[in-house]
Amino acid sequence: DRLHFPELDFFKAYLISLGATIPHDTEKVNDKVNQDDAELIKPEDLSAFPLPPVSSPREDLTDAEMDAIADLKTKANDAVDNLTDAVNFISQAITLGGSSAMLLAKRADLLLKLKRPLGAISDCDAALSINPSYGKAFRIRGIAMRRLGRWEQAHSDLAKAQMIDYDEETERIKKIVDDTWKGIPKDTPKVARGGGPSVGPSSGVGGMPNMGDLFSDPELMAA
Repeated sequence: DRLHFPELDFFKAYLISLGATIPHDTEKVNDKVNQDDAELIKPEDLSAFPLPPVSSPREDLTDAEMDAIADLKTKANDAVDNLTDAVNFISQAITLGGSSAMLLAKRADLLLKLKRPLGAISDCDAALSINPSYGKAFRIRGIAMRRLGRWEQAHSDLAKAQMIDYDEETERIKKIVDDTWKGIPKDTPKVARGGGPSVGPSSGVGGMPNMGDLFSDPELMAA
């Protein structure tokens, strides 16, 4: 991404004159790919929506605790008209020791419906740490990635979900993701394909990127 700073146009022109291929501008690629996508949502502020920490599943639950967890699950299922209440009931069940992959995926599904994709992804990560082949967790995480415009991760997760447990509606979403992902040039920096966060540039005098950093950048040196 650094090569696209206006102050480095001279350096980019020099590399092109040597026959180098310059990677696409991340921001422009993202804008082009994600423009007019009504399904995209912004990541939530996690500090504004704290969730209780997820502990390992307990195998020493008492009968009373298991009954309490079952009661909370029932209350969550009954709270069809209030997703926030449903999330709270599931959270209480998880806190009591019911940190199963199924419960975590259920809360992830509710969080995604509440437009809290980062919370959903976190719960799916926890669910998959308990059961690495839980298809529902891959499916929900893949849809959350799609809603964030993280196309490469969405492509990977939805493909795994469909291999484990095929679902027609998921296949419809997967086709949209696959078509979008295939349309993104593969020489695009990974962040534009949805592979991870962007790292800010190091700066020198007056905001000019440090030239030493540039020449130590593997991407630039490859070019």
